[in-house]
Amino acid sequence: MTNTAKKVSAKIKENLKFHRKNASLTQIQLGILAGLSQDYISHIEQEKNFPSVKALCKIADVLNIEPYELLK
Repeated sequence: MTNTAKKVSAKIKENLKFHRKNASLTQIQLGILAGLSQDYISHIEQEKNFPSVKALCKIADVLNIEPYELLK
């Protein structure tokens, strides 16, 4: 993984955790509502998985944010 990809992955992790906790959701709850597994959410937050655009959009919809909010 390149340095840029690592930075993006770290930013997604940080923003996902912030918005998920702000919405008072567990990883399990977010996964269910987004149609993704809890393991997938966990792996994003641990920077083990790099989410697809489709997954980012599903997560953002559940969190009532725009997808770019997970990247900035």
